[in-house]
Amino acid sequence: MIKQTMPKNQPDPVILIEQALSRQDFILGSSLLIEHSRDLLQPGRLPELKNLISRIPMDCQMENPKLMLISANADYQGGELSSAQRTLLTAIPVFQKLKDVSSLSASYRYLAYIHQDMGDNLKAVQCCRRGLKILPPGDYRGRAGLLSALAGCQWRLMKYKPARQTYQKVMAIYVQAQDKEGQMRTIANSSAITILLGDLDQARREKEEVLRFYQDHGNRRSYCLAAVNLSSLYQETYQLEKAEALLSSALPEIQEMGMGMMIL
Repeated sequence: MIKQTMPKNQPDPVILIEQALSRQDFILGSSLLIEHSRDLLQPGRLPELKNLISRIPMDCQMENPKLMLISANADYQGGELSSAQRTLLTAIPVFQKLKDVSSLSASYRYLAYIHQDMGDNLKAVQCCRRGLKILPPGDYRGRAGLLSALAGCQWRLMKYKPARQTYQKVMAIYVQAQDKEGQMRTIANSSAITILLGDLDQARREKEEVLRFYQDHGNRRSYCLAAVNLSSLYQETYQLEKAEALLSSALPEIQEMGMGMMIL
């Protein structure tokens, strides 16, 4: 996710949310949480976000079910897969009743990620296909996200040709939308297939392109992920000095954001 920077002289959104919750103005608190969720869904802020959500009564959350998506996302990023799964399975019937197909398709996308991480790629594929079937026309981000998740399932199932074709569809969506970061995410993901097919030089060029993009980009989490992935490839190709230098330069940021598990 892109980390958005708050304008100068603007209060931290948490202060505004805290004030609303202290007044038991759960409608405003919920609205502010949804509005600023992208800022709060960052490494190091997840406990803060989860604490805020826990202070909103469940009946208010049911009236603002997008909060459940945010809660599931926070649990997923924190490694609490079972909790994230339970939240999504609670949210899906609510979105079905509301006919909120955008949130419903997003729920299936998050479920696909969870099934992937649990090792059940066949279930993940089913979730992707359900999400794509109900996706609203024109939701290019949703379609790209679901197709990208589907491609990830396909290459884990060793269906490399279909996976590459699916990633090409994802890239076409981001190119048409002129979404440069989406293109970089797709390259980063599809390079795993390039490695499996044995073209390590091509994979290195792809990962170096991704790293260069994020060097001057505000999303430092993605920069650190790109640095770790490229360092790993350098090790695989016996470029040990490059691997050590790159990882050492990124390590302070990795530790600061609480992302040390990436390099274990």
